[in-house]
Amino acid sequence: MEINPLQDPVTLIRHINGVSRAIQALVGPVLEKELSLHYKELLVLRVVSGGLQHPGQISEHLSLPAPTTTRLLDSLIEAGHLRRELDPQDRRKLQIHLTDQGRSTLQTALNLARTLIQDKFNPVPSDFITEAIGTLQKLEDYLGMEIKP
Repeated sequence: MEINPLQDPVTLIRHINGVSRAIQALVGPVLEKELSLHYKELLVLRVVSGGLQHPGQISEHLSLPAPTTTRLLDSLIEAGHLRRELDPQDRRKLQIHLTDQGRSTLQTALNLARTLIQDKFNPVPSDFITEAIGTLQKLEDYLGMEIKP
């Protein structure tokens, strides 16, 4: 018998959370060991590389509390992956930018993650993965979320 997620939302939450945690458990330890990079730091580097420059935007985009984002940004700045500058349009605001080291680390991290995920998902048909990603993107759209890669 198929369970309707509207009647049992815990099932939907459990499955989405389960896949997310499995991917984090697969990728996270390797990022830590190889690059001294936390999984959430990879997410921050990725969204900054995609053009988000203000801490508030980064927090909102990743659905992270502002203090968590601040800690992640501070760690990435201290490691030399990001730099903080005053916004030339509004000197009350800060902008976050990738450094050359940050770009290099991001590329290495993405390659590591890609390899690990491809190896893990190797037995799964690629059209199934593509369909699953499309379904998750549609769910985000329906829920009014603006989560981008």
